Amino acid sequence: MATSPNSLPHLLHVFPTFALGGAQIRFVTLANRLAGKYRHTVLALDGVTTARDLVASAVECRVVSHPVRPTGGLSPRAIAGYRRTLLTLR
Repeated sequence: MATSPNSLPHLLHVFPTFALGGAQIRFVTLANRLAGKYRHTVLALDGVTTARDLVASAVECRVVSHPVRPTGGLSPRAIAGYRRTLLTLR
């Protein structure tokens, strides 16, 4: 019996950046090896998503970005924006 993609456990991964780097490469390696077992959503807080090119096509992985404003920091407005993004990813 085939497993529908929506019945797979869904994992959210939040990265300050999804540019090529150590943590991103480790995630991609694990996700590629576990293809078909999980659905992934990657949230890149700085809007950079270049590591998505390394995710195998067999991996159900949605990459979204939520760019931080140049002023940075965790203002109430920024936190509200993150909350809205997370609610849409439900």
